[in-house]
Amino acid sequence: MKSNFGLFFISLVILFLSQGCDNKFERTTNRLIGHWNSVKLKGGNIEDFYERFEIIFSPDSQLTAIAYMADNTKVEVQGVYSVNKDTLNLKSEHGGGPVGYSFSGDTLIIYDPSWNSETFLLKKSGS
Repeated sequence: MKSNFGLFFISLVILFLSQGCDNKFERTTNRLIGHWNSVKLKGGNIEDFYERFEIIFSPDSQLTAIAYMADNTKVEVQGVYSVNKDTLNLKSEHGGGPVGYSFSGDTLIIYDPSWNSETFLLKKSGS
């Protein structure tokens, strides 16, 4: 399961890293910075493996992702992220890859094509 998490994590990171290099890029990257908690997992069979996620995006492109697994274990992964338009590029010791992302109001939505799933996250207060 850890390798599945690593692939999912890398996909999440890649999504956030692939935003363009202009003012929109800076605004989007700044909007990502902070501590995010998942509020909904949807699609694929993601809910069979994961209960929820926490993702922390730092201003220096560092990333921490914490997965709370369906078997009541917790997996924490460190990595880096970059943004290119609507794609987040993630890299960690477990691998990585691109994932799609968007915002709907205050909600960050990450689309992982490898899982055919969406993760909906809200920023933790004060982050």
